[in-house]
Amino acid sequence: MDFPFDCGFGFHTVRCIPLNGGSYVPLPKFLATKKALVKIKNSDNQCFKWCVARALNLLKHKNKLVTGELKKQVETLSFDETEFPVS
Repeated sequence: MDFPFDCGFGFHTVRCIPLNGGSYVPLPKFLATKKALVKIKNSDNQCFKWCVARALNLLKHKNKLVTGELKKQVETLSFDETEFPVS
């Protein structure tokens, strides 16, 4: 429908896909290139647990995967009262 005059307003719609807490999301390139952050690639909602374990179990090489060594480190920590994903 055409209006004989300019209404002065308009609208645009966009599709919004919110991020879910707990899932692995790669770092943006400008952060990844700083080599100061490590993101652990995990398939569960327990990112916080894996990051704490990695911080306590530093490696000379920056392993970004959940390894057997990391799982052993997690067993020594207590996350009983922690609700995952951590907000």
